[in-house]
Amino acid sequence: MIYEDRFGILWIGTQNGLYKYNALENTIKLIPFGNFKRNAVLNIIRCIYEDNNGLLWIGTFDGLIRLNPFNGSYRHYILKKQVTNEIPNNLIISIHGKKSQVFL
Repeated sequence: MIYEDRFGILWIGTQNGLYKYNALENTIKLIPFGNFKRNAVLNIIRCIYEDNNGLLWIGTFDGLIRLNPFNGSYRHYILKKQVTNEIPNNLIISIHGKKSQVFL
């Protein structure tokens, strides 16, 4: 999965994590989420969406991540634990949005 944000940065989602590629600086950087070895499924990237504020929403095998690309901070949302019996797992395969809303 490859996503180009509004600044021309390429975000490359793989089975081994999220990579940030800056063509102007010719740099690539791994963006690990949590303890990389212990949370391997959290680092299997399925989809990427950029909202109106420039935040990246990242779908993984273990929930949703909201990444602030400006400072590198992120928050992990585990959906299965928050909604009883309605969501069978934490796999996020598609993210879409409209204005300030994000749809999974």
